[in-house]
Amino acid sequence: MRGTAFAKGYSGTVYLDRLSKRWHIKLSPRRENDFNKRDRVPPVWISSGTAHPSDGSKMSIALVWSLAGELESLTCITDRNAPGYADFLRDCVELDHPDARPDAAASWLEQVKPSVDKAYAQAKRPVGSPLYRSGRAVSYLLEYNNGKEGMTYTVRVFGAPR
Repeated sequence: MRGTAFAKGYSGTVYLDRLSKRWHIKLSPRRENDFNKRDRVPPVWISSGTAHPSDGSKMSIALVWSLAGELESLTCITDRNAPGYADFLRDCVELDHPDARPDAAASWLEQVKPSVDKAYAQAKRPVGSPLYRSGRAVSYLLEYNNGKEGMTYTVRVFGAPR
């Protein structure tokens, strides 16, 4: 799903530099993705990076900006066995876009994660949280089994029209 910009002129650079440095994730240079020039899908800038905080674990960040450089989407993926995975997820939902309420987003994650864990334990299939909305940002948490890599969480924060 394509997001919209969190705010006019907001690139997220300071926040993303802080996030990637804290978690030792080296982000790739931005590159254009034109979606194979499909009609009605405007091109975007993308970047991503992965770190391995311990043997057999990983944390990743994937980003999407409009061609104007405005951040549209942040996706954070972490293995449950990665050291500090809960703090990583919290840092991801605390995106500092205009109108952001980082404390409220962190509180939402803290409240929703146990219910997602419980639902996954019962269903044994991918489980997603209800959406959390703060200004133009929408977030959700997804838990799933990633095969040999084990249990994985994905937090996605994307811009949406008001």
